[in-house]
Amino acid sequence: MPKRPDVGAIAEQVIERLKQIEDQVTQNQRIADELARLRDVVTELERAIVSRLSGEPVPAAEPTERAPRQRAAKRSRAATRPSTAKRATAPRGQNQGKILAALQGSER
Repeated sequence: MPKRPDVGAIAEQVIERLKQIEDQVTQNQRIADELARLRDVVTELERAIVSRLSGEPVPAAEPTERAPRQRAAKRSRAATRPSTAKRATAPRGQNQGKILAALQGSER
């Protein structure tokens, strides 16, 4: 008689995978927000350069809209326990490095 898989173990695996997916969605949203801010900064720099070269003031650009937030499914009670819900915060500037590395990788 074949053994049945342990339902508890399967549930734990599914919960862990859902947590990984939610973390990826959160990270992607942060990267999209950082990319929008970087685009705004580049636009401001371009306008400043044009203004300095032409000697005429250039009107300010409208900031880009934030990327729409993706809503993740609600976590189960097991996934919201304090021991499993802790997230490490990235050191300052690490997101920018990741974005630049991704942009350099996409240019190839």
